[in-house]
Amino acid sequence: GIAIEDGIPTTIIPDPNAISSHQDISTAVQGDDLKIRWSSSKMSGAGYILYYRFSSDTPPEEVANALMVPAVTLKTLDLSALGPTNSLFLALFSMTGNYYISLGLAIGITLAFLLLVYTIIVLAVNIASVTLAGRGIAYGVKKAFGKTRVRWQIDGVAAVLLLLLGIYVSAYLAPEPFGPLTLTNSLNILISEPMAFAGTALMLLGMLMAYFTLENLAKIIMLERIYGVSVREERGVYLTDLVALKEKLETLKKLVKQYAAENFDVSEEYSVISSISSEKMREFEKKLTAYSRAMLDDYTDRVDTAIEKLAEKKKLADENWPKWKETIAKMLAEHNEVHSASLISIPVALRQWALAKYLEESPEEGLVLEESAIKRRKLAPLVLIKEAVSAGYIKGGMILKKENLLAAWFEKDESPTVAAALAFKLKLYLSSLAKAMELGELTSFASVGDDSVFVIMKSDSYDTGIFVVKDKFKDAVEAWKKKLKMLSEEG
Repeated sequence: GIAIEDGIPTTIIPDPNAISSHQDISTAVQGDDLKIRWSSSKMSGAGYILYYRFSSDTPPEEVANALMVPAVTLKTLDLSALGPTNSLFLALFSMTGNYYISLGLAIGITLAFLLLVYTIIVLAVNIASVTLAGRGIAYGVKKAFGKTRVRWQIDGVAAVLLLLLGIYVSAYLAPEPFGPLTLTNSLNILISEPMAFAGTALMLLGMLMAYFTLENLAKIIMLERIYGVSVREERGVYLTDLVALKEKLETLKKLVKQYAAENFDVSEEYSVISSISSEKMREFEKKLTAYSRAMLDDYTDRVDTAIEKLAEKKKLADENWPKWKETIAKMLAEHNEVHSASLISIPVALRQWALAKYLEESPEEGLVLEESAIKRRKLAPLVLIKEAVSAGYIKGGMILKKENLLAAWFEKDESPTVAAALAFKLKLYLSSLAKAMELGELTSFASVGDDSVFVIMKSDSYDTGIFVVKDKFKDAVEAWKKKLKMLSEEG
C-alpha cells in the first residue's frame, strides 16, 4: 500500500472544500499550507497516482512555482517468515502447473507443520511434567492424548473429497492468471475471482484434513501400543473406579438437592451432573479403551471437585453466618430492605442463601423475598394488631399517634372502646406524673396484674399499649417491637 501527502500554499487556495477528487482524499490546513492526503492499502503492479483539481485566481505559472514535492510513504509487510512457504509454492507449481492447487497445498502444508510442532510441544511438556512427578512416559502420553477419539476414517474421507473437489475447481473452473503468481501478489486475484479462492481454499482444507487424519491415527496407535496394554491389564481397577464414580455421582446429586433446598447456588455442580449422562456410563461399562479410561478419570475429578466445593460453601456459610446475620440486620434497620448486590462482605455464590437464611430465622419481622432482595412487609395498624393477637404473643393492643387512636383490637373480638379510653387517660396521667417529678419523657410503663401485664411503650412517632400474658412478658415485648417495624398508616 501507499500514503501520499501533497501540499499547496493557502495563498493560492485558502478553502479546503474547493478541492475535489474522484479518490477518497482528505484535506486540512496546516500553518500556511493546505494538505491533501490519500492512501491505499491495495497492491498495484502498475503504480499509484493521486488526482485532484481546484480553481484559483492565481496565475498558472505562480501556481506551478508554489507547488511542493509530495511526501510518499510506502506501506510494506515483512513476509520473510513466509519464505519457506513461497519456496514450497514454487516447487509445487513446477510439478503441478496449477497456481491454485500449488498455493492451497503450500499454505496447508505450512499450517499442518505448525500444528505438528504444537502437538509435539504438548506431548513433551506432559511427559516432562509426569516424569518430574515420578510417573512413567505412558502416563504422560495418556495425559496428553487420553481423550482422543477414533475419527481418522471420517477425516480421511473428508480429506479425499476436499482435495478432489479442489483439483476440479482449480483446474476447470478457476481462470488462468495473467502473470506469474507469488504469495505476495496472489491475494488480489483470490479476492477478485471467487473460483480461484474456492479452489485454493478447498486444497488448503483438504491438506489440513489429511494432516488431522494422520495425526489421529498416530495418536491412536501410540495410545494402544504404549498405554493401551496396561489399561487392559487394569480392567478390574477400571470397573472398581467406575462403580466409585457412580456412587460419588449419587452423593453429589443428593448434596445438590439438599443445598438447593437451602438456597445455595449449585448451578456449577448441577452442570457437572448434567455433563455425565447415564448413556456415557453404560458406554464405559461395555468397552475399556484408553479414551474411556481417560474420560473416567476426568469425570471422577469433576465430581470430586464439585463435592469439595459444596463442602467448602457449607463450611464457609456456617462459620460466618453470625457475622453475616448481624450485617443484614443492620442494613434492614437502616433501609427496611437488603439487596444481594449490597452484601459485598459475602461471597457472591452465598448472598442469596444468606438472605433466605435470614428470612427463615426471622419470621416475626415480616420479611418477604423478592427476586434478589428481602423487604419488610408494611401493615396497617389494625392488621398489625390482629396478626400479633393471632400469633398468640399479645391478648390485645392499641396504637396511637399524636394523641389520636389509629387502631385497637382484642382477642375474641371483645370491644376495645373502654380499654382504649382508660389506657389513653392512663397515658395522660403518666405523662403529667413524669413531668411533675421531672423524670423526662416517659418511654415505657408496665402495670402487672395476676395473669396479665399491660405495657405502654413508645416506638418512633407512635404510642402503643398491649396486654400480654404474664409468663410471656419478655418474649412478647421483643416480638411486638419487631412487629412495629412493619407499621404503615397506609391501607
